[in-house]
Amino acid sequence: MVRKDKYINLAIIVSNIVMLIDVILIFILNNNVVYSLYWLLILMIMLANTFFIGKWTRDGNNVEKKQSKIIHRSVDDALMIATGIYYLSALAFMFIKEIKPEYSQNIYFIIALYILTIIYEELIYLQVYGAKKETRKLIEKTYKKKK
Repeated sequence: MVRKDKYINLAIIVSNIVMLIDVILIFILNNNVVYSLYWLLILMIMLANTFFIGKWTRDGNNVEKKQSKIIHRSVDDALMIATGIYYLSALAFMFIKEIKPEYSQNIYFIIALYILTIIYEELIYLQVYGAKKETRKLIEKTYKKKK
């Protein structure tokens, strides 16, 4: 399972680096290949983040039944809301792009979706990090009581 986590994390990191390079190339080159790569990377990042969230939901830390469920549930709710808003926004961007093809190469349109993607990723990683931190505190508290 650790190996699968590394692949998911590596896919997210590589996709973000390539997307940053692609956004820079959009400023330099006005090429259809660069624009197409951008839209492909958006979908790859969405897929990798879905796997990341699914992994977290499946493998959440359960230390103490009641308290762990509260931590896990609050993170799941926040992740679901953030993911729903981001996916609906990204789909709205893609729908507008399909209706008006000139927007697929509009720099403001691309940067807006890029910023939205970065904010979404920060939110999900901060939520998972906070839950892991709370769980670590709960583990320390639980095992100190047992000793």
